[in-house]
Amino acid sequence: MAVFSIGLPFLLMGLLLALYTVRRTHGRGFWLALVGMGGLPAIYLCIRYFMEDRSNTFYPGNWWAGVLVYVALALVGVAWGLIEAHRDHRAAGLKENR
Repeated sequence: MAVFSIGLPFLLMGLLLALYTVRRTHGRGFWLALVGMGGLPAIYLCIRYFMEDRSNTFYPGNWWAGVLVYVALALVGVAWGLIEAHRDHRAAGLKENR
């Protein structure tokens, strides 16, 4: 839908800025963006699914597949954050031992 609206230039600019940030910071802290981009839509979609009135709302049978994509994105962000924290903790331990 973004192709037919003014949203496409903003989407492309956001993608370019995200890539620039990853390049500039070497990926440090980018895991927070991944958790937000995956977790918030997954939570929102699940709340909407369970709170909607079933008499006038249709959800396709493969609706959960879309939610799982967001959950997977959030889990990648969490894993990235844990690896980054482990790396920082390990580097701090090496500096103490010197």
